[in-house]
Amino acid sequence: MAETDIVCPLCGGSLEYWKEYLVTKTQSIFKNGTIARTVKTSKPEEVSGMRLEGFQCTKCNWVFNNINEIDKMEKYPHLEEWFESHDDEIKV
Repeated sequence: MAETDIVCPLCGGSLEYWKEYLVTKTQSIFKNGTIARTVKTSKPEEVSGMRLEGFQCTKCNWVFNNINEIDKMEKYPHLEEWFESHDDEIKV
């Protein structure tokens, strides 16, 4: 397994790509203090100014998060390059 392969660097397992979105759920409160049964859910939106995305191993649960894992970004730059080169293909 080469260090540039898109596999888990710990166990060689397959990786999944993930991306987090912001969704807001709202529920009305009536004047008498009771809560409405209806819950409104907003359309999923990317968190502005942040790319909350990464990889997770399907075998050992190793995680690469491009926000909090700066040391991993430096150690595995090919994963960050993968983000950039596949941005138009990602449907998550």
